[in-house]
Amino acid sequence: MKRIGLICLLLCLLLSGCASEETAVPDAAQTEIVLATPKAEHRYPSGDLTPLRIERGNLEIANGVILYPKAVSGDYADAINAFICDNTKACAEGFAAQVFTEYRIEYNDKGLFSLMMFIRETETDALLYCMPLNFDIASGLPCDLAYFFDPNDEGWRDALAQAVEQEAKSNDTVLLHAIAPVLDDRPFYISDHGLVIQYRLYEISTYSAGWPEFTVPIASVREYLAPNSPLTRLG
Repeated sequence: MKRIGLICLLLCLLLSGCASEETAVPDAAQTEIVLATPKAEHRYPSGDLTPLRIERGNLEIANGVILYPKAVSGDYADAINAFICDNTKACAEGFAAQVFTEYRIEYNDKGLFSLMMFIRETETDALLYCMPLNFDIASGLPCDLAYFFDPNDEGWRDALAQAVEQEAKSNDTVLLHAIAPVLDDRPFYISDHGLVIQYRLYEISTYSAGWPEFTVPIASVREYLAPNSPLTRLG
């Protein structure tokens, strides 16, 4: 019996020694796990960048006629034409008056196609609406402003707003308020001179300013462009 008691005593001492050396497990609620956030990136298409061949197209709608620049070349001509017609029709049919449209091609080179659609009242010729549209020819997809800029740096929004204010000042354009940071859906088009940012009637200025437009040279926002952005081709 003494021998059994001695063995039990030794086992107790051994187990208590192991417990004293046991490492404490941290509370999961107090442990912060830091995960690396992968950078966002724009993956631009690598299709044909040849300028589109354009003919005048027309489309009858419920309250008038749409004249538009019809692409007759390029892998995505049909998609581009459909987008122009669908969006112009949706806008034009929102007016009660009889309407017609005019268009102006602003840029058609280096894989980019940019145009302005003007919706006018038939009886008075009054301008009812301006609608710029922009496309990446390599994919046929429409482009908003965010398409061209680094998705990891929002600085371009303030940079464009500041450029607009500077040009307004140099052109003596009366601004009703400070220019807000530019959003993705801000109307714009592309020209040989850069990005042309557009505002609607009364949006930032008086009636005399009409639909104000401000040209921002690509060089002034180049640092914010995404790698391989189509706008880098403009020089």
